[in-house]
Amino acid sequence: MNGKHIKSLILNDEMDDKLLEDNINYNFYNTITGIFNSIFELLNNYDNKQNRELVNNLLCLSESIINNANNLNKLKYLDTSTKKLISDIHIYLSKEQLNKVLKVLDTLNDFNKIIKNKKSKELSYSRIKVIEEFIYCDNNIKRVRNLVKSNNNILDIKDSKDENILYKVLKKYNDSDDIKEIEYLYEVIILFLYGNYNKEIINNKSYYLDALSNVNKKHVSDVIYILNGNKIELSSLESKYNINLLYPTDIEKEMYSYNYKCDNIVDYRKQESITIDGVGSECLDDALYIKKNIDGSYTLYIHIAYVPSIVLYNSNIDMVARKRIETLYLCDTISSMYPEYIANYRGSLLPDNNRYCETGIVLLDSDFNVIEDTFKIVKSKINSHHRLSYDVSDKLIEKDNNDNLTEELKLLGMFALSQKKKNLNKEKYRNMENLLYSNPRHESVNTDSSISSNIVQESMILYNELKAKYYKKMNLPYIYRCLDNKNSDIIDDTLLKKINIDYEEISKKDLVSLKKSLSFYNLNAYYSDVPKRHNGLNKRVYSHSSSALRRYADAFGQYLDEYLLFNSNVSDKDIYLWESKVKDTVNYLNNNYSNIENFSNQYNYLKSRKIIK
Repeated sequence: MNGKHIKSLILNDEMDDKLLEDNINYNFYNTITGIFNSIFELLNNYDNKQNRELVNNLLCLSESIINNANNLNKLKYLDTSTKKLISDIHIYLSKEQLNKVLKVLDTLNDFNKIIKNKKSKELSYSRIKVIEEFIYCDNNIKRVRNLVKSNNNILDIKDSKDENILYKVLKKYNDSDDIKEIEYLYEVIILFLYGNYNKEIINNKSYYLDALSNVNKKHVSDVIYILNGNKIELSSLESKYNINLLYPTDIEKEMYSYNYKCDNIVDYRKQESITIDGVGSECLDDALYIKKNIDGSYTLYIHIAYVPSIVLYNSNIDMVARKRIETLYLCDTISSMYPEYIANYRGSLLPDNNRYCETGIVLLDSDFNVIEDTFKIVKSKINSHHRLSYDVSDKLIEKDNNDNLTEELKLLGMFALSQKKKNLNKEKYRNMENLLYSNPRHESVNTDSSISSNIVQESMILYNELKAKYYKKMNLPYIYRCLDNKNSDIIDDTLLKKINIDYEEISKKDLVSLKKSLSFYNLNAYYSDVPKRHNGLNKRVYSHSSSALRRYADAFGQYLDEYLLFNSNVSDKDIYLWESKVKDTVNYLNNNYSNIENFSNQYNYLKSRKIIK
């Protein structure tokens, strides 16, 4: 039966209780339409006593339907129906008629309040289900971190038992005996305890402690200890993540004992090469030079500090650097991947100091388009002429000086802008990356306002891309940086404007769609020994190759250069050996990178709140 038929049966008193109940259960939407259209019709002749009684009966029935509605879609429809009926009454009834039905209007408004309350609870239960789905479905701590970071009211959302998501996680943690699950849930709990919710959690400590009953389990007692506001030992945090902020002193002698055999070196010390870094930066690991050729083309030189010239592969220092994975930039200190003497002096491309580099050389046409097949890599020695900050570099570019430095910076600026315009998807990826993992030291943070930041970013991205392509072409083992997500599907301007999840009633179809959208929140790039796309940067192949003093993947890539690329006596046996080393290094980096992320997040929070010893 449609709505008109149901309305007709109601007005003609032909709808018995059994028939009405069946229609509410199996023909909900048409039945509601028929009931509310009947109320409207009856209100046109509200003076009639029989009509008033029927309206009152229908209003009572409506309240019963609201109280028994068992899903959000029905509540939404009821909400829409009551609002429409109130609106129609005001539009179509005269003032005199309206005065007669004021009580009816009040009742309908009360219905809206009932629906709103129930809708809110239903929506809350639905949100909890979705949040649980994201937390438990694949144990992805990056996604959970961004979920927690981007929502300010997650702990306000509760289920029918008055349990919010942290309470539920604590209960699961309390009951678990699975080591991997315990480790993952601990990281989730820490995200809440050391994040924006710390104050709310401490204020409601007893509520959360109630979820932790197995006090004899060490993992449970550890969380209880933190919940009770106790300070954390730095050594305990370091031990948990297998990280030491201080460099081992027992290997310092090794820094001075290694003498590099400097063969096949190309001398670029006369080039007017420049470094561009943040104010106060000590680890200067890249330098640039560009020259204009007679035919109107340009040659770009990208110099990268060469780690094999100062650290022997498989030495103690190399092993410590591998364990550290990368330099940690913490809120109150920097923990270098290499000893400071290496990172900030012996390897750093300081001006007026001879330094070994690997240099990528590529030809650009007169419009600054990259001619990729001209790219080559050589071992070199440079002497940096200019040490610039981003601000100083920007000011020089703005001036009309005719000196060599200003001219070189302007050419580099034109190259950078040319590259940037060709890859708008990359810009969106960088913006999202900065929103999620804001690193004030990274040049990409300022690319919207600083031409020199663009120079550094575009040069490094180009080098990372061309070196990956070079190794792929040479069919030699290498470490590639990959991101599989489809860029066209995941980068959306609305996601860039706000990182917030607007939960609604979630059907299975909606959940799949939401997961697909949120998959990008991971920015889950990884290392691979197989060349694959990096869809965030919109590159067919890509690598980490431009920060060898600060990132181990880049340093390891230079050992591949030293033993395979620059070695004229490479055998098949050597290649097979390094293929195995590449696989091992890829697995190690992928499996352990989360340790430094989690350590950094916890350390910064604990330090900022002075709750670390």
